[in-house]
Amino acid sequence: MDEAVSTQLRQDLKWILQAPALLPAPELSWHPGDAFTTDLIDPIIASLGDALEQARHGKLGHYFEALVQALFSTSADYRILASNCIIRGATRTLGELDLLLEDRRQGQILHLELALKFYLLIPVGAGIAPECRWIGSGFKDFMTVKSQRLLSHQLTLPERAAREGAWPGHLPVPDHSLGWVTGRGFVPFDDRNNASPWPLIAPNALIRPWLTETQARQQGLGGRWINKSQWLSQHPGPEEARKHPAPAQWLGRLPGEPQDGHWFIVPDDWPQQARDSMLRRFASANRPAGTPL
Repeated sequence: MDEAVSTQLRQDLKWILQAPALLPAPELSWHPGDAFTTDLIDPIIASLGDALEQARHGKLGHYFEALVQALFSTSADYRILASNCIIRGATRTLGELDLLLEDRRQGQILHLELALKFYLLIPVGAGIAPECRWIGSGFKDFMTVKSQRLLSHQLTLPERAAREGAWPGHLPVPDHSLGWVTGRGFVPFDDRNNASPWPLIAPNALIRPWLTETQARQQGLGGRWINKSQWLSQHPGPEEARKHPAPAQWLGRLPGEPQDGHWFIVPDDWPQQARDSMLRRFASANRPAGTPL
């Protein structure tokens, strides 16, 4: 395997081991802690490196899941009992189970939902509640909606399946259902030094700035565009042809900064489009503006 590729995979695995929770709910803040160490990384690269590199060039969420499963499958503390398991009731599909694990340290069965998310915080404005201001760059993903769905739908899948007699008979019922949710929040460039807590995000979440293309030019932001396959770790990774137009992540620094970091750069009309999308999603004549559905 090319050394640049193996280094990218190593850094991404290390990033997963260190990345803090993105969302504040305790049920969504699971992390393996010291069960996973960097000692697992070399055996993973040796045995699963080619498969991980293939996954890296697919959907980013699938790559994250592949990295996480590689860690679980290599760790002596866990055993994967099921992954991406569709649970079907008598007349409908109830949902998909991300991971069912035997936690050998605790002697328990763990249902784990995985999510890697990158949200941008839009500035304060009329008609949008503070907790509704985080949005995905494509205008369709809202942090408040994702958080609610994880808690009320995805984590309750085993309970709902058992209630309908749909839990697979060959699988043990989990003792706990939790979410491993990580990623980054990006805040407006002009607010990046705000000392106040950001709404609806874990206090130790990774926070970086976003800025428009015009702002990036005005600030003299150096660096380069990075593809989604390089959105995890801060490692620059192998040189790759650019695959995605803005909005997208950028790896670089401002003049005078000591090291590169992740930025999100959006087209100049993106902030207004994001606000319009927020208002369409959360505002209604029948309820206060900004109230989540």
